[in-house]
Amino acid sequence: MPTVSRIWQPLLGLALVSLLVQSCGRSRQALNPSGNLCGSRQLEASDIFKRSKGSVVKIETATGLGSGFVVKNDNGSIILTNAHVVKGNGGTLTVKDVRGNVVDAQLLAVGEGEADSSDLALIKTETEIGTPLKLSDDIETASTVYAIGSPLGQEWSISQGIISRFVTDQGLIQTDIAINPGNSGGPVLDKRGCVVGVVVSKLDPAQSEGIGFAIEPRIAERYVKENAGNQAIAIDQFSEPEETQVEQVENPDRNEAGYEVCNQSGENLSVAIAYFDTSIDSYRSEGWWNLDQSKCQFFPNLLDSVDEVYVFAESDQTLWSGDFPFCMQEDAFDYPDANRDRCPSPAYSKGFLKVEVGDAKTWTTNLTPSQ
Repeated sequence: MPTVSRIWQPLLGLALVSLLVQSCGRSRQALNPSGNLCGSRQLEASDIFKRSKGSVVKIETATGLGSGFVVKNDNGSIILTNAHVVKGNGGTLTVKDVRGNVVDAQLLAVGEGEADSSDLALIKTETEIGTPLKLSDDIETASTVYAIGSPLGQEWSISQGIISRFVTDQGLIQTDIAINPGNSGGPVLDKRGCVVGVVVSKLDPAQSEGIGFAIEPRIAERYVKENAGNQAIAIDQFSEPEETQVEQVENPDRNEAGYEVCNQSGENLSVAIAYFDTSIDSYRSEGWWNLDQSKCQFFPNLLDSVDEVYVFAESDQTLWSGDFPFCMQEDAFDYPDANRDRCPSPAYSKGFLKVEVGDAKTWTTNLTPSQ
């Protein structure tokens, strides 16, 4: 089966430095006269873009970016996006509107489960961003549709395609719209300006071309109704590893695929790892955990979609150091300032090793005494 990739955009190497500024007021009518959207009249693509772009946002976290759109205004704006854009991706969550204003956002709800149709999340800003876009399931195969978002960081980009088919048993719509990292969570609109899907994933371009997926509007609408009234919840700094995913053994002899970290440093360590998972186009992280002397931590099948691993390890006596673009503190990782090559605050420290595993499916990193 072809590989399905979720398509948010990670921040690689250079940081995207967000300047947090106050919104310049709540009026968006000049940019978003969406009163005529999602009616009975079909519109030109330029009109759809002009009237909806004020309700589409670029979402930035500590480690990546995606798209989203306003679905409700209630003492601020409630924005629908993908769970994989905001879940476990650092404590900073900001929203940029089409005017260039950047404001903080809070997390209201995050979908659970592995299915693409559950990959939904709601966030909220204190400032109203734009007029809510309307969801509609009045759509047919071969209908013309448009996606608006920030593919590869290219803000407020529109692409055109058709509805290829309905994958009803999975709650998805297949489309040939050009979908790239950064489109995740953005709206798919029909010629009336109705939202008929939420961009979620695409098949691996190495195995296919022009096969992308969006979550059906009925599922998205139900999710909004059930969760829009939630109170804000904390954003996880790290995604927690499942209990079955890791194990700790002494003097292992590995004959199975996976990634392993072994402590041969002669002292007890605190360890974490971060890696870019190509199967979902985003960074993931595991840790911190205590790794005692002569012990190992094993992650089965981790390297199936990973070619680089960043290992963070420190003790009371030793800080493992490197020259790669990550900054680390107790429970978060971030990127150094792109222009000054330093971490955002003294609380962070550069302390990690970059492990290039390439195409290997089994790899062990031994942490040995520093010289």
